[in-house]
Amino acid sequence: MDAARQELARHGYDGMTLRGVARRAQVDTRLVSHYFAGKDRLCAEAVRLPCGTAVSGPPDAGEPGTPAGPRIAQALLRSWTADPPVGRALVAAALTHERSGALLRSFLTGLVDELLGPAQPRHREPRVAMTVSHLLGLALLSCAGAELLDPPAPLVPGALGDYLLVLLREPLP
Repeated sequence: MDAARQELARHGYDGMTLRGVARRAQVDTRLVSHYFAGKDRLCAEAVRLPCGTAVSGPPDAGEPGTPAGPRIAQALLRSWTADPPVGRALVAAALTHERSGALLRSFLTGLVDELLGPAQPRHREPRVAMTVSHLLGLALLSCAGAELLDPPAPLVPGALGDYLLVLLREPLP
């Protein structure tokens, strides 16, 4: 997976090859093909963000002082700066491959929707869409080398977390 993420981050979906992934992982190409049955499946597995339970739960869940906004900000920024660059691989795939873009939007939409919890706040769908669009915009800015985001400045996780809280809070300000 590390090799696939690195290849995807470097070359995007169109430029990533099973042969390149196998070479980076120092394994036979047939082994990669056997386990993943093609580039689409390998790409789908490689771009799963390691957020898991770090961001699950409604916006007020978790330890006191750690609401969902900061948790999602920290988890996503960790995935962006990780080695291998999971977040960058995900965005690179989304920019160069329509299906990967749909996977990224679907993942982020589900994550934000889960953060809102079972309550049905007013304007739920537009709120989720706005939050996802902001996250995607920040990812694109980072890809473009925005100084605050590449790598994230110390103030970014807190500011992003606070901003996500505003977007997720009921009632809307």
